[in-house]
This record gives sequence, structure tokens and C-alpha cells, in this order.
Amino acid sequence: MSKIPDIIGIETLGKLAEESGLAIAVVDADANQVAVSNNNSICRNLNPGHKFSPACSQFCGIALEKSRAAGGMIGFECHAGLDCRAIPAGTADKPFVAIVGRTFLNAENYRKATDRAIKGDWTEYSPAEFFENILLTGSSDALTKTAEKVERLLKETQAQSNSVATPKPPVEHTSEIAEDEPEPTSDQEKTAKARAWRSFFGSILKTDHAQATSSILEFVAHQHDFSALIWLEKKDERFESTAAFGEMEGRKVRLGISPDDHRLVEAMQNESSLELGERTHESDDSTRVMNVFPIGVGGEISAAIA
Repeated sequence: MSKIPDIIGIETLGKLAEESGLAIAVVDADANQVAVSNNNSICRNLNPGHKFSPACSQFCGIALEKSRAAGGMIGFECHAGLDCRAIPAGTADKPFVAIVGRTFLNAENYRKATDRAIKGDWTEYSPAEFFENILLTGSSDALTKTAEKVERLLKETQAQSNSVATPKPPVEHTSEIAEDEPEPTSDQEKTAKARAWRSFFGSILKTDHAQATSSILEFVAHQHDFSALIWLEKKDERFESTAAFGEMEGRKVRLGISPDDHRLVEAMQNESSLELGERTHESDDSTRVMNVFPIGVGGEISAAIA
């Protein structure tokens, strides 16, 4: 098995994987997977070693060859229905490819994967392990943006490795005053939050849908200091409230907006919320505001948190 290429910032790639919720894998010229962060559990089960299975070798296994032939980043959807971006890098004698994604962009592909695990060619795998870390992404734009970050990182580290480092003179420290411990950086906080999310989702795999939605609301409230949240489920062409937290418990909410409304689809693609206002009876200038965070895969919204 080949060694990890020296020019890759593996720790930095790992942080990007944690923050983005995507997998980032490094594959060498011999089609060995030499490193991977936040791997999709489907990929982990199909490829328990550093070599790819016959089916996976037709995608991740030839990603280096395909991307080098294209002269840069390429995108592909593999046999498991997972979307990826492949970025060629390295030197002439030590080429490699970074594969970003391994995520479902399409709800239909996720349903097909579930069917294959229940009654198809993946029934040999334990469902708990097979679906332990399923990666879902709301839009292809989010996947491409992360891939572009990886591409920039690889180019920067390649340029640094090619340059001759100039030694800097030592810096004299005359102060003997003890410095305070540095505050956590925003990157460290993002990584910690991403890990908390992944750990949480692993804990609700064995719960039913009703318990899972209630647990999600409680977790989100504690993570972001919300005092009231409600879970809205898509029923036909409208939203229905099915779970609530805090001040919203016991209340019914009706939204005068369809789950297929283009504003909600755009909000999901931009990973943001849609602000809705309701005029009250107290005065003409008094309004109540609700932020709706759509949930779904691709352009298909299945639920929302408000």
C-alpha cells in the first residue's frame, strides 16, 4: 500500500470534511485509498480495505485517470447513487486524486440504496453499520464549493512544496508575563459542532420517526440557544406540524406556503432560511416573524424546522 503523499495537508482535509459534512478521500496511482475522512458508511462497508470492490473500482478506482484526462476536476455519480468530485494532484512520478463528496444529492437515489440494503444485493450488510454515517447534501453547489476549497488547498500546498523555504531569524521574547490560553478558533468550533452532529445522528438511528424528530428539535435548540422550535412535515402539498419544542409545544402551526415554493427551494440550495411574517390583531405595525429552515435532498423538500 502506498504512503500518503507528502504534500497533502491531511489534518486540514479532515477539518474540511467534518465542517462540510462530506467525505474526502485520497487515492493513489495504484487505485489504493490511502486516506479518507468522514467516509460514507456505505462506502466503508463496500470497501473495508484500501482496495476498491469491482463495482467501486469503476468509479473511485479510475477517478485519477479520468480527471487527469480531463485536465482538472470532474464530477460523477457512482453505482451506489453517490455524487463525487475528483481533483487530480501530485507530481508526475507521484500523482493522486482527491475525491470529495460520496453524498446523496437526490432523494430517489437514497431510496434506491435503502431498497438494495433491505431486499437487494446489499442485504449481507448490517443495516446499523451500513447506514451509520449516511451523507446527504441539499444541493450540488455545496458539494462543488467544498471541492473547490480542496482544489485550492492542494494547489497551495503543491506550490509551497516546490518553493525553497527561507529560514527566518529567531524571535527574542523579553516578556516573562504568562499569556492567557488562546480562545478556540472559529474553525475549531465548526469542527466540534460537526462532530457533535455526527455523534447525535448516530444515536437516533434506532429510534422511530416521531422520537427522532423530537430529539432533533431538542438538540438544535440546545446547540443554537433556541427557546421554541417546531417540526413541519410535508403532507401532500402543504406542511403539517408533527413535533414541537419549548414554547411551541401544544401549538398547531399552519403555513400559507407550499413545500414546493421556489423561495423555499432557493433557501435550501443556499443553506439558509426563509423569513415569514404574520400580521397580528394588536396593531397594524405589529408582526410576528418565523424563520423556516427547509430540509431535503436535491430540490425535493420533505420537511422543515421553524
